[in-house]
Amino acid sequence: MNWHEAESLLNLGELGAQWLEGKIDHLPAYGGTAPDPETEPLIPALAALNRAGFFTENSQPGELTDHLWQRATVSGFCDEELAIRIHHAIAQTGLIGFICLPDAKNEILPIPVTLDRSDSPPDDGQEQIAPGVKIHTWTGCPADAESIDHFYVSELSPAAVAVLHNSWQLEIVDPVWGRNDLLWPVLVSAVGRADAASYDPDRTTASDPSVSTLSETVCLDKSMS
Repeated sequence: MNWHEAESLLNLGELGAQWLEGKIDHLPAYGGTAPDPETEPLIPALAALNRAGFFTENSQPGELTDHLWQRATVSGFCDEELAIRIHHAIAQTGLIGFICLPDAKNEILPIPVTLDRSDSPPDDGQEQIAPGVKIHTWTGCPADAESIDHFYVSELSPAAVAVLHNSWQLEIVDPVWGRNDLLWPVLVSAVGRADAASYDPDRTTASDPSVSTLSETVCLDKSMS
């Protein structure tokens, strides 16, 4: 099966997992032939999410360095049942979830997920928020119908493009800068995949006093103005 033959979220997710694992060298809407090096430790978890029907289109690990702060985040497409299951799983974990229904308008105020703390001047697209601190990337911007068509019409079958238009979109972010051991095991457990060997699917956060017992899920539907 190739990208033009895929007709379902499970088909797309399987191909996405194969790309993550280096078995194929093309991912629609992505400019490279392989994941970024920072993604390599996440591959078991991301492949599990994709094979469960959460077709991921963006992700990054939590990371803290002298010049770069990152929040762990992942976004992608899934069906209603999986979206609700993930919503239930992140409740009381401190994770923040955006759940966007099919055809919802792209009107969310995005959350910064990468800060550039170097002394260099802002690049195009960066927002200076304090001396030496620039917002580099955001999450919370679901793909609208035009964006789906722009990135996928030439890459996928008409059936697969229709599947994306009719999918729920999820964007999950850990608000704690640099934390990378909460989001992935919670999501892997939620989708019920035991093949992500690098992550403990039984890990919970209830015993971690540093984790808030509150979470927030923002749900957008097409009736929003």
